[in-house]
Amino acid sequence: MSKKLIYSIFFISMLGLAEGQAQDGYRLQPISGADGVFQTVIIDGVTVYRSFATRDSYHPYMYFRCSEEIHQQTVYLEVTYKDIGYGIFGVEYNSTTTNYQMAETGYENHVLGTGRERTAVFELTNADFRNAQNLKSDLRLWCEVTFQMNIVSAYVYLEPTPLFLENEGTFSLSQKAVKFDAPGDFLEVPHSATIAPSEFTIEFWFKVHGLGDPLAAWGEQTLLDKRGGWGLSDGYNIRLVGTQFPISVHALAQPGAVWTGDRIESNIWYHLAVVQDSDSLKMYFDGVLPNYSGSGENQYAANTRSPLRIGEFLGYPDAYLGLHGSIDELRIWNHPRSQSEIVAAMHEKLSGNEQGLAAYWDFDELVDGAVADLSPNSNDAILHGQASLIPSEVGMAPPSYADPNFTWDRAAYWDGRYPSGWAGGGEVMRDALEFAGYKILDADQLKTWMDARVTDGTPSVVVFCHCIAPDTVAESMSSICTLRRYLDAGGKIVWYADIPMFHQGHSDGTRTVWGNNGSINILGFDAASGPWDTQDEVTFTVNGVNWGLTETWQSERPTSGGGLRVLAEDNRGYAAAWVKHYVPGDNYRGFVRLFDRPGEPNINDVQRVAEYPYMPEPIVYYVDDDATGANDGSSWADAYWCLQDALAAVQYGDVIRVAQGSYKPDQRAMIGRGGLQMIGSSGDRTETFQLINGVVIKGGYAGISEPDPDARDIEAYETILSGDLNGDDIPVANPSDLLDEPTRAENSFHVVTGSWTDEMAVLDGFTITAGNANGLTTADKRGGGMYNQGGSPTLIRCIFQSNNSTPVYSGPADGGGAIYNADGNPALTQCTFTENNSARDGGGMFNINSRPTVTHCTFSGNSTDISGGGMYNKQSSPTVANCIFTGNSAQRGGGMRNMRNSNPTLTNCVFMGNWVESRRPGDIVGGGAMANQNSSPTLTNCILWGDTPEEIYGGTPLITYSDVQGGWLGEGNIDAEPLFVDADGADDLVGTEDDDLRLSPGSPCIDAGDNSAIPASMVVDLDGNPRIINGIVDMGAYELGMAPPPPILSEALDTDLSFTTGGNESWIGQTTTSYYAADAAQSGDISHSQDSWMQTTVSGPGTVTFYWNVSSEDNYDFLGFYIDGSLEDQISGSVNWQQMTYTIATSGSHTLEWRYVKDKDTDSGSDCGWVDKVEWVAN
Repeated sequence: MSKKLIYSIFFISMLGLAEGQAQDGYRLQPISGADGVFQTVIIDGVTVYRSFATRDSYHPYMYFRCSEEIHQQTVYLEVTYKDIGYGIFGVEYNSTTTNYQMAETGYENHVLGTGRERTAVFELTNADFRNAQNLKSDLRLWCEVTFQMNIVSAYVYLEPTPLFLENEGTFSLSQKAVKFDAPGDFLEVPHSATIAPSEFTIEFWFKVHGLGDPLAAWGEQTLLDKRGGWGLSDGYNIRLVGTQFPISVHALAQPGAVWTGDRIESNIWYHLAVVQDSDSLKMYFDGVLPNYSGSGENQYAANTRSPLRIGEFLGYPDAYLGLHGSIDELRIWNHPRSQSEIVAAMHEKLSGNEQGLAAYWDFDELVDGAVADLSPNSNDAILHGQASLIPSEVGMAPPSYADPNFTWDRAAYWDGRYPSGWAGGGEVMRDALEFAGYKILDADQLKTWMDARVTDGTPSVVVFCHCIAPDTVAESMSSICTLRRYLDAGGKIVWYADIPMFHQGHSDGTRTVWGNNGSINILGFDAASGPWDTQDEVTFTVNGVNWGLTETWQSERPTSGGGLRVLAEDNRGYAAAWVKHYVPGDNYRGFVRLFDRPGEPNINDVQRVAEYPYMPEPIVYYVDDDATGANDGSSWADAYWCLQDALAAVQYGDVIRVAQGSYKPDQRAMIGRGGLQMIGSSGDRTETFQLINGVVIKGGYAGISEPDPDARDIEAYETILSGDLNGDDIPVANPSDLLDEPTRAENSFHVVTGSWTDEMAVLDGFTITAGNANGLTTADKRGGGMYNQGGSPTLIRCIFQSNNSTPVYSGPADGGGAIYNADGNPALTQCTFTENNSARDGGGMFNINSRPTVTHCTFSGNSTDISGGGMYNKQSSPTVANCIFTGNSAQRGGGMRNMRNSNPTLTNCVFMGNWVESRRPGDIVGGGAMANQNSSPTLTNCILWGDTPEEIYGGTPLITYSDVQGGWLGEGNIDAEPLFVDADGADDLVGTEDDDLRLSPGSPCIDAGDNSAIPASMVVDLDGNPRIINGIVDMGAYELGMAPPPPILSEALDTDLSFTTGGNESWIGQTTTSYYAADAAQSGDISHSQDSWMQTTVSGPGTVTFYWNVSSEDNYDFLGFYIDGSLEDQISGSVNWQQMTYTIATSGSHTLEWRYVKDKDTDSGSDCGWVDKVEWVAN
């Protein structure tokens, strides 16, 4: 579909136009608004425009005007932003002196606080832009959170964009909501005791589209009703009241009734939880207990037998009291839930099996006119009137990273009376932790709380949102202060700040400077003993990864203090984040110093570190399809037969070991005839192996059929995850044939799924094959090998082979034959992508709005019909290091395609033998190695050679210290044959297993790279050898192996005798020419009329035996042997190895000497002599 650009909002410099984009765009100008002036800042190297909220209750806004007038047209807006907290991102337009019109159609991305770049898409109907000739603007962007808003770019088009069509209503885990518009629109659930408990929690999301009837009960709109009619005294009712926005929320569980003040605006999603316990009724609004009116004290009796009506009132026939709006994720629990439980689950999907869940409607699917109750109680909701399911914008985040069993007493310190330091962001941290259920303590409360924890020993943690300790707990600069006593008693402190204990804070806002002595005397070591202000990016240790660190920062104030558990290091090896333990044997509590990036706290990492508990030894589950035992996973003998059964059993922290063999996602153990267990196969193509947070899955084990079942070798004991459900796949000659191969028609859409996982979901040592994502739904056209929406799993030593994605009728965001990543940051190490295919983009890997880390990986022989045979990036900037792209093909970007501000960083990569060709008549063809559009990749220490028709097409890549065929302007670049060992292997085919892209001796790429570009974590090359040898890194993925040091003379001569050497040049040990043991001594490199000698001393009498050899000018240049200075023999010309033996009859000390002598002119042969295997036998 053509996209006619109306105008563009550009905050960063545009380097070119996107595909299909017209050139007649108008720039939209940001302008100051009533809520303040925007700022220009740089976040992670990206220039953004930022706006802050002016008051806590206000949204941040950013205002724009259009220089061209547009009247009554529907346009489509795409906005790219950096998200910064929980909430909804939206757009308002067509301003008057008092109101804006909100965009109703499209999807509004849920903001998760990850700092990622995201894109939201909106349809603006009847857009009327008048160059801001009013009191406001033509358009304003806003964010529901009250912190700040960071806008990167936005575009507006006349026709729906592919991104709009693809994502409309499908961003969040919650796919659908129910919408009510007119009288008679409602859902009804027949009465059952399970939905009328005496104590309950009812929670749901709702959005109001318009006002109710002003003549009926003050504009009342019913959300839920189970009272049975007007004036009845039992049951519950939740409704909205108001004749103009904002309106209020009322909840009744008679005789209790509570209601909020006017706070509900139109077209904004809100979360509401109504909680009835034994004697009171209360209401939580967006997870917070608000100020409300009415009396919540009651003795509620659930006597009603009326049905539950959703979206309309049960018994008031004289007026319409139904909802003009939408409801999503409705849950009824049979017990009162705490605020922390409500907050923890409000952004998460439920499984339906949660304890105490009485009813659960997610409104994602309508079957036979009803929405199913996903709890075990079958309270299905029957649809009436024109109520309909529509795309939902409710953002349902993945589950919390923290251990779900974490039950510590959690607190955070913040006191506005006391000073804070330079780290900043304390208020943001405070609000986020309060939202997560932490107690917020002032300085006095902190003292009381710490004293109590010292006394009762309750496991606890406190996060300091100030970077200065108050005098209530740091009373003195000593180990007997309250803060230290709390640590000694097993408490845990997370210090997200500058140098610990550098100051003591006072309630009048002043501080006392303690300097480094503060940490020395209170914590017991110097917490700032390293060099200050190194300003280099930290590297996580294994402990740092285990404790949950995900986002690096520029090191400040590191320490070299001993006895620490180091979480992150600077490039000098100093500790930039660390833990000091105070209880012997305690591996998880103590004083944690995280990082001190000013003003922008990484809230997720802080909470993960705070809640990192001691993890018990993981339970190991075993999977082996050859096992014959109890099938309970407890040992190799009793291993599960099916991987799915192990995945159903594990919990956070567990490990699954999988033996050699082939495992399919539709297989589970079942009870067959006669009560016998057997492997059952459903044939369901939607079945997939779902990775799980905190669970490590390892393949490559020998299993029960081998003498040592725990032996692990991923090549010898290949473990296959296969989508070939029927077991009938036949090989194809070309990856592009995978699309139409009939034996693959029943294969799994996705063999593996990593969606909504974090880096603690690990898949290690598997071959993933035979996925076929050729379905009709959006997801089922993406990621045949692995589908990854919003996930950041860790993949190690996995092979993705012969997977396919995307039917011919796909859209521009479909693809990823092997793996599809959207809104995620997976980490891949030592993985191979080979012979995968996509009929759209990304034969090997497809990335959209993602930043994967790809290290030590190979992309070979992958194919796609359009772009990015090896890898396709759209609004994505992966980090790619020590990787090879070879033999991949496409129409654009045989090796890699970068689109829409994709700026990957590639270090020490090789592109060889990739190619492009016309596959759709009329389309652009280019970029054998790489094709770019509106993108600026950075390549350092790379080799691009032998790709056709050219190496790079389009974009503005920054290339330095690289070997590019045809040349490329940039520091350190060369254009020279790299001299690979064997680029096409013995089969003369590029992109196959026998290719050898290591460098040969003499390659111009040796010692030609830039050491400063090497990430601190990249210490080895693709072979696992040191990444830097001889002081300077090589270009490419392999470092030429270091030549061993030449043997010393006694080693080269295979003797215990000691030798000296001299003359014009010394003799040397070498390994090129030898008679014995692969080494020998060689005379020095001399010129005319010069000599080179070596000698040793022996004690006679005795016999000497040796071998010698010479290559010289015959009869003029000689190798001679001397005893005590007397010439015994000499050889000249071309003489092969000869053994010589001499006897010394006299006793005493004797000198043995070998001397090579040249005359005054003429060189011939190698012009040197060799001696080997010298033996002295005393008589």
